[in-house]
Amino acid sequence: MKKLLAAIIILVALVSLSLGLTMVFTESHGSPFPGLLALLGELLLAAANILVLLLNLLYWKLYGAPRWLRIVIWIQVVPALATLALVSVQIYQNWQQGRAYDQRISLFETIRADRIDDLAEKQKQCGEQCSGLYSLNEQLLDAADANAYRVAQKLIGEHARVSSKLGQAGRTLDTCEGDALIALNALEIAVARGNPKMVHLLLPASDASARRRAMWLAARLDHLDIVKNLAAAGVPLSIRGYILDANNTLLVAAASGAATAVGKWLIQTQHMPVDAISSGPDPYPGTSPISALMAFKGSVGHSPRIKPFLQMLVDNGANPDAKDSQGHTPLRQAILSKD
Repeated sequence: MKKLLAAIIILVALVSLSLGLTMVFTESHGSPFPGLLALLGELLLAAANILVLLLNLLYWKLYGAPRWLRIVIWIQVVPALATLALVSVQIYQNWQQGRAYDQRISLFETIRADRIDDLAEKQKQCGEQCSGLYSLNEQLLDAADANAYRVAQKLIGEHARVSSKLGQAGRTLDTCEGDALIALNALEIAVARGNPKMVHLLLPASDASARRRAMWLAARLDHLDIVKNLAAAGVPLSIRGYILDANNTLLVAAASGAATAVGKWLIQTQHMPVDAISSGPDPYPGTSPISALMAFKGSVGHSPRIKPFLQMLVDNGANPDAKDSQGHTPLRQAILSKD
């Protein structure tokens, strides 16, 4: 039995040492996970060291140990303790992350349910984890998405703001026609949901860029009442693009969603040009409403609003043969798409 245990110890040590070193020093260039094999090799060596250490201690207890084996055991103890310390730290971190995740989920559910009485307590429980991973601005985003008006009001009182700066969190929504609305801020979500009350609440807490994007989206989604409300609140109808200034009028936004009510109002009351404009902040010609309408058609396929919108443009003097940036007329685009 003594010899069998010694043989097992030697075999485990040799196999794990050779396999672990092979993995550590094997190049993994071109692998989708570079360095993974070496990491697995290091983990194998660490685990094998602990296993061999335990077997050596068992041998010592059963049969005693010569001086050289005691030296080997003490050498093994140092990396074994280091491995156990690292594992303990990782387990603790995983526990903390799991606990923080549960706290964020609890706060998220409180916001979605508009439970204002529980909000402060859930925020306190989440603590610093929420300030970094679930900030007030992101909480406001979820409140807008869930139409949690009271929670949104409380968050704004705590200085939550709607910003369209780079790096800000956003949400993606899909329209019933399959058009994707990407990286929406809280104000845009309220617009997309057709929620004038939430828009009115969020507007004072929104920066100029967020207001501009909200106006563009409201025109695109045919929310005429919200367009008028935003205009009355000081958001200019003369914006020239969704994010950056270009030679695209708000009628282009309406055309990009075949928004007939907004389009008709912009043409009849704001006298917006029905063709592309060339003068403005951008040195390049703008998009014509017809081209924007064709792009919408290509994105969602059929929509019953496309033909009436096209007819409205032509009836108001739009050139049906105007070329897009690729030099194609609408008829050419229809032929290419076999429409």
